[in-house]
Amino acid sequence: MSSTLFNVLFAWKCSSTHHKLALDALHQLRGDAAENWRNLCLAHIDIYLDGSKAPDNKFKDFRNHVLHVRDNYWGGAITATELWYGRTVEALRAKKWSDAIYSAGVLSHYYTDPIQPFHTGQCEAEGIVHRAAEWSIACAYRELTDILEADLGGWPDVTVPQADDWLAKMVVAGADLANPHYEFCIDHYDLKKGVKDPPTGLDQEIKDRIATLIGHAVVGYARIMERALAEANVTLPVTNITLLGVLAKLTIPLFWVTKKLKDSKERAIVEATFREFEATGKVIDTLSDDDFAIRKAHAEEVLKVPLAQLDEEEPRPVGAAHGIGAPARPRPVVNRRAPSKRQSANSPLATALRGEGPGVSGSSIGSKPVLSPAPPVVAEQTPRATPVDDTNPAKPSAVPIKNRAADPPRNAAPREQQPVDRYYLTVDHPVEEAPSIGVKTAALLEDHGVHTVGHLLSIDPDKLATLLGDRHIDSYTILTWQMQADLCCDVPNLRGHDAQILTACGITHRGELATSDAAALFKKVEAFVVTTPGERILRGSERPDLAEVNDWILWANRPQQSQAA
Repeated sequence: MSSTLFNVLFAWKCSSTHHKLALDALHQLRGDAAENWRNLCLAHIDIYLDGSKAPDNKFKDFRNHVLHVRDNYWGGAITATELWYGRTVEALRAKKWSDAIYSAGVLSHYYTDPIQPFHTGQCEAEGIVHRAAEWSIACAYRELTDILEADLGGWPDVTVPQADDWLAKMVVAGADLANPHYEFCIDHYDLKKGVKDPPTGLDQEIKDRIATLIGHAVVGYARIMERALAEANVTLPVTNITLLGVLAKLTIPLFWVTKKLKDSKERAIVEATFREFEATGKVIDTLSDDDFAIRKAHAEEVLKVPLAQLDEEEPRPVGAAHGIGAPARPRPVVNRRAPSKRQSANSPLATALRGEGPGVSGSSIGSKPVLSPAPPVVAEQTPRATPVDDTNPAKPSAVPIKNRAADPPRNAAPREQQPVDRYYLTVDHPVEEAPSIGVKTAALLEDHGVHTVGHLLSIDPDKLATLLGDRHIDSYTILTWQMQADLCCDVPNLRGHDAQILTACGITHRGELATSDAAALFKKVEAFVVTTPGERILRGSERPDLAEVNDWILWANRPQQSQAA
């Protein structure tokens, strides 16, 4: 399987740890049927990943997600894993491929859950850190697999037992491996750090231990699927899946927007948990549904005490041992951002990513564009912390955007007097003239070789965010700048603040704007411009009306002209 294809799907489709475990397991498959099964699952990736999250999102049978080692293996993980293994084999034998793929995804969840320490025990302190720690692990997942591969000897060899109850033994073995780390994770997870920046809640000791467990979960599930394919003894269909085929369906900017919204929702939940912990020393009212259900069932079935008694119990300290043990090991920066597929083949961002157009040299698809004539991008020895003097709708600032010659005030002239097919931004313009880029931010970008709009469009957001080292500027912010600049370069007559409003409303490229419904888009615009970020963008000028939104769509449908690219 192409590593590029794998990384594209990983970046585009995986928004949770269970998604990532299930997809990584396809990479670890062995045997004659491995390639056909892998390609079949990748061709129907949404079905596969939907199954991998169904126990959380649909079934909500949380008792089946745990196996408490020290409570005589209390929980339903063994039964649920065996049930969905059987369903997977039955669907394979019947050649019901969609059912088999979905069942295999569900199976991955029930098998891998007990290889997470917090699913192997129960105490009052766990509820304080459980949700936040899982979020931190999800955010740091690729760093954890890098640690596994670079520092811990690589992916492990997981043996499948020969006994009739082999699957139950595998589930128990995973829980036995995870449980010794139960109290350790409570002691070493720093909730306060994790709420602000999820990966930093994990110290090096936790990272090393969780990386080992991830390796066991991924490889163990791959061995289980190999056994299922052998037991079904069915010829799988040959499925062709290519990078170009995947890119044809790719809407990566929308993924980034969706990911940001999901992260914001998760952050709000974790912050509420932290506030309750700070106020009361416990977490009860803000427990997640699964934590609440397990706490209640465990109290009734194992402890045989009322919840009121647990409510009064003093939890053990959390995070007291954070940072004790292995010193932090810096990780190399790895570029795993999926290529961006633009609906417009001649879009400035598309041509820049292909290594074509002004400001870049090189023409091979997939190669990294070389910036020219800008100086080479060199990471600084100490992080930069230059304040930002501009505004991104997705990350509001208290400082208004300055007026720019390339972005005249909205009410400078009546609409009928506006020039026709004028491009207010091109790839040759200084980066300072791009939407959302102010003087100080432009200076910071120029220090790292980003001098023109073309340079901004061609650089990888993850890499640039790392080089800048500014906590106000993450890769999502940079990608938003790219989408705004791309719209201005690609759509005639569109101004910077128009592009800022459009990206805030979910429009990320010309093709998406061209196919928008004017009334539906105006409704989104109308709702956004009355918010604080929206008012800051308008700077007191008139709000867009339906006619102006319709103009945007008409302009996006105009034939593209070479000066825009």
